[in-house]
Amino acid sequence: MTDTVTPSTSGDLDRIRARFAGCELLVLADVEAGTVLGWDGAVKVPQEELDALCGMAEDLLMADPSGPAHALMVRPTGVNAFLRGPGEGREVLCGVFAPRAGLNGMAEAGAELFRRIGGAA
Repeated sequence: MTDTVTPSTSGDLDRIRARFAGCELLVLADVEAGTVLGWDGAVKVPQEELDALCGMAEDLLMADPSGPAHALMVRPTGVNAFLRGPGEGREVLCGVFAPRAGLNGMAEAGAELFRRIGGAA
């Protein structure tokens, strides 16, 4: 997995977000480096909020290397979805969704993004 995000990655995030009604924000991050690699949102989001979302992803997905590849945090205001990249990579895809947003296919969309940025076939 590479930590270099190409200009097309921003477009990839935009296309993924457009596929899911109620997707308010997508963030691609390298949690080991503490770096937001790219994001796409309905509105501009302060860096502090992006950092907090990445911190949640690290807490939920990275504490145990053999732990879950994805997690959902359901709140009255919506759902946060977290997807870990393949292998030992430290990349995660974080999504913020409105209440009752459909998440069917989100794991597959994330896996395709990780394949594209990782150069896997």
